[in-house]
Amino acid sequence: MSVELGRGYVSDGLVELMAREHLGRREVSPDAKLGVLLCYPTEANCSYGLQNLHYGGKLTDPANADDLPPVELYIPTESGFELVRKPQELRDAKERGLYRPAEPEDTTQGDTLEALAHDRSIIEKIKELNERPDIRSILAVVRSATGQGDAEIRRTIDPLKDVDGISPNRMISPATPESKVRLAEHILGHPISELDPSTIGIIGNGPLVGGPLVKEVLPARGVDIEKLGLAFGTRQEIEEGVPRLAEYDQLRVIFTAVPVGALLRPEHIHDNTIVIDAGYGINPENGKPCGNASPELLALSGLRGIVVTAFRGGVGPVTAAVVYDRTIPRHEDAVSERKLTGMAA
Repeated sequence: MSVELGRGYVSDGLVELMAREHLGRREVSPDAKLGVLLCYPTEANCSYGLQNLHYGGKLTDPANADDLPPVELYIPTESGFELVRKPQELRDAKERGLYRPAEPEDTTQGDTLEALAHDRSIIEKIKELNERPDIRSILAVVRSATGQGDAEIRRTIDPLKDVDGISPNRMISPATPESKVRLAEHILGHPISELDPSTIGIIGNGPLVGGPLVKEVLPARGVDIEKLGLAFGTRQEIEEGVPRLAEYDQLRVIFTAVPVGALLRPEHIHDNTIVIDAGYGINPENGKPCGNASPELLALSGLRGIVVTAFRGGVGPVTAAVVYDRTIPRHEDAVSERKLTGMAA
């Protein structure tokens, strides 16, 4: 089991398995590209997102782009979006003052012209990628600068190219809940459908993670969601339920994804429990970013049968691998596409 002391469970084993399977499928559609817009307010977050897109750096040296699925990755600059391929190029752009993400604005007095222009540039780039036939899929890892920017950006993505499942007219489930279940199954060593549903708990009901996990991903895998051990979705349910989490001693797997840092603590978790953490927040004790699992809970990962996924290197790299999985077609899918487009021999 890949558990790093004090960090939690890192997903490099599963990611490498997925990556090698993807590389074996490259010959089916070698020109299928993933178009990525990476636009976070900080270079550190952007670098981590880029590392995820390189399978967390676990398969090969990230500088060796030939070993990776074809990606066109763009970051915002003063003159528009600039194509980068390696973490070093991103750092260089930052050092030269070229990387120009916009911080979220205080929109109580209305959006500024700069913020509106920032979001408009993202939308125009997505429209360009929508029209390109060589871009099979689009991943918008962005943070808007205006109040309505995120929703408009998601609406702009062509649903046929939306491998992350974030557009309102999406045709597939979001990638993050899919990756959470794959990671849980990898740790368990068997399909999640083999678990008694009463041993599964869900914390969070957001539109891109918790909600689709309960309504789409788990049912598609044969889990009877009516029999889940717990499902805390509303803010009130979470605030009142998490302090009593230890009362649910039958839980075997807990999926969590809420915007609260260090929410889960050691006293909430029993031995032999798996926590799949896709949350993000600020630790109130030190002011640093963290997941829903507190540092004290992460420190228990690997002890007494407890497994807690790492804040960095846990769910994120698997989500990138799921996106690649949806970008690179399997042989039977490629044959079907050729028939539909009249390209079959």
